[in-house]
Amino acid sequence: MKYKSICSVINPESSQAVILSKEIESKFSDLSWQKVQDFNFENITKIDLVIAIGGDGTILRAVSLAVKFDVPVLGINMGTVGFMTDIEGDKAIGEISDYLSGVRIEERSMLEIEFVNSNKKYSYTALNDIVIARGSSISMIETIREIDNIQCEPIETLVLDVPEVAVGSCIEKLGS
Repeated sequence: MKYKSICSVINPESSQAVILSKEIESKFSDLSWQKVQDFNFENITKIDLVIAIGGDGTILRAVSLAVKFDVPVLGINMGTVGFMTDIEGDKAIGEISDYLSGVRIEERSMLEIEFVNSNKKYSYTALNDIVIARGSSISMIETIREIDNIQCEPIETLVLDVPEVAVGSCIEKLGS
């Protein structure tokens, strides 16, 4: 196996995800496992793979852990849609060994945003999109003056997508 130290990030609201994680850990008991069921990643130590067991929301949360350790994420779908997952939950036990041996790695685009607010610099990384909104205020967002040297008019909300999400959103809108 290529991966030896794995962290399972489990959707805490899915009893099926919890059961599947135990089955996977049992089948691959020769590997080192850490588990997160509350999306609190503070106590995770060195890993070389993240397995997200849930749906797309679980993967989006697990990405922050993967970025911290610069490791890939394997998504197992326990939800209904699973656009971002690689394996369906009912097939995971049979298919996971191919992934654990490093047979397939798919690169995904990510976004990084940096901004300054009250003289403090913030930096965030995201897998799908970044949304900048006015929050509970009723005013327009006027603090964004330019993006990549393009002047901006005041706006209510700005959504920045990676190409895969933007194409999927266009297809979805065309189909409805």
